[in-house]
Amino acid sequence: MGEGRKTKVLNMAHRGGAGLSPENTVYAFTRAVNCFGADVIELDVWSSREGCPVVIHDCTVDRTTNGRGRINRMTLDEIKRLDAAFRFTTDGGATYPLRGRGITIPTLREVFEALPGVRMNIEIQQAAPPIEKAVCDLLVEYGMQDRVVVAAKSTLVQRRFRAVSKESIAVSASISQGLIFSAFSRLGLSSLVRPGVQALQFPERVGLFRVITPKLVRDAHRQKMEVHAWIINDVKTMKSLIRMDVDGIITDYPDRLQRLLENR
Repeated sequence: MGEGRKTKVLNMAHRGGAGLSPENTVYAFTRAVNCFGADVIELDVWSSREGCPVVIHDCTVDRTTNGRGRINRMTLDEIKRLDAAFRFTTDGGATYPLRGRGITIPTLREVFEALPGVRMNIEIQQAAPPIEKAVCDLLVEYGMQDRVVVAAKSTLVQRRFRAVSKESIAVSASISQGLIFSAFSRLGLSSLVRPGVQALQFPERVGLFRVITPKLVRDAHRQKMEVHAWIINDVKTMKSLIRMDVDGIITDYPDRLQRLLENR
């Protein structure tokens, strides 16, 4: 990941392992790496009102904190007052064990400071105002260029990031690029599609349509692209994907994947 293909399947902790810890927090990222065998932490980025990259998935703080409002309309000071573990529960809401523990929404800088040397998959969620340069500048400042894949659902955001990074940092395909490659692979025409990215990141299936197949993985590898499957939480599907030779599995439960990989 950012360093060429690996033979080991990467254990990629989705939002730091959202099934085990308050998502997209330094607390979650640290546990994923130190306790649950994560090789890569996956995280999401928006910005504060001042333009500071902050780590959160949604455009609002409503779902995960004790606050309300759009993240990019809040100052960093307002964001930092929120409890990022306020709504975290593992028992359906019977208890909220980490409320009031000082777990906050981190800035991207704080994540880099807390986890030096850790590989990351960073998805830029915000399309406007643009934050690609702010993210790229931090990646360069912390020497992350060879330890990161930058993702974006939007082809526009992906292209803007590739432009500001001068294509020196690995990126994954946008949704449309990935689905086009998948369709051409199914037709035996994958050689006609050249996304020019370092990774394809897919769900295992969309409805009844199986997206990741052994053929797709082979076709991607021929173009030196890794294949990362998301969001895979059941062990049976993990086993199937490992047999297909995928390069990484993005999961809310890195502990399950860790046990599976240790017992191979």
